[in-house]
Formats: sequence, structure tokens, C-alpha cells
Amino acid sequence: MNVNIKNWLLATRVKTLPNALMPVILGNVFAIKHGNFSYIPAVLCAIFALLIQIGTNYANDYFDYIKNSDTKNRIGPKRMVASGNIKPEHMWISTIFVLSLALIIGANLIFYSDWWLIFIGFSAVFCAIGYTGGPYPLGYNCLGDIFILIFFGLIATIFTFYIQCNYFSWDVFFTSIAIGLLINNVFI
Repeated sequence: MNVNIKNWLLATRVKTLPNALMPVILGNVFAIKHGNFSYIPAVLCAIFALLIQIGTNYANDYFDYIKNSDTKNRIGPKRMVASGNIKPEHMWISTIFVLSLALIIGANLIFYSDWWLIFIGFSAVFCAIGYTGGPYPLGYNCLGDIFILIFFGLIATIFTFYIQCNYFSWDVFFTSIAIGLLINNVFI
């Protein structure tokens, strides 16, 4: 099998990755401000966020092709499955692999905080697939912006902070809304 690294990098949509990192960085900045920063959970949160973003991008590439939303005639950045550069089954397997890896990385965060955070990880994976997949795709049904605000703003920022500090803070909450709205505009 001939693997073209360039096609996989394009499918990763590298330009979207800062959107995954910014709320994590912001949550860590607040942890520093509150005097409870630790490098290992900070790095784990960043890796988790990046893998969720990559998995979401792969899932979007796959499901947009399956639902015939993306074709070879697409205007904008080329999608790898629709263009025929990556086979649909390879994209689906890669989606499952990346999101599974995200869950494995994320599961390590419970050693720094609370066990129930695993539900946050599963909800992130569920929404990563459900953004364009499933019977009621969030991105196709006017819910995409809301879920971007929730996951890129509230969840990523607040729970990165929570993992560091083990409590919630209003300053983090209000700032998480601002970063979520900003990132929402980037994805439009």
C-alpha cells in the first residue's frame, strides 16, 4: 500500500489545530494564575485536544463524502476522500484509531483529577463523530456552532483548568465563552 503523507497531512487540516490548542493553553494560563499548574496534565490535555480535532477532521472528511456533501468539484480546500486521494475505508479506520488514541491519552487525566472526567472524553468522541455523522449530524442541523462553543470554549478551557486545580472558577467560565465564540468565527 502506497501511503502519501501529504494527503494525510491535508486531511488533518493543520490550520484547524490551533483552534484545539488555544482553549487548552488558556485553561493552563488560568491554572498558573491560580497557582496550580503541572506540566504532565497540561501536555496530556493538549495531546487529547489535538487528537480529538484530528479525529473530527477525519470523520468530517469521511462522512461528508458518504453523505455526498463533498465531491471532486468542491469549492475550497480539497477533501481527501472526495478527491479520491484517500480511500473511505482507510479514512474511517484512521478516524477510529485517532479517536481511540485520544481516549487512551485522556483516560490518563483521571490520575490527576476525577474519574468522572472519562464521560467528558466519551462525549468529545461522540460529538466528533456526530458532527457530520450519524442520523442527526450536528453540523448539518444548525447545531454545529453551539457545539463548537461548548467544546472549544467551555469544555476545553474549563476542564483543562479543572484538571489542574480540581475546582471551577468564574473567571475561567466567562473567558471560556469568549474563546469559544472567537473559535466559532474562525470555523465559519
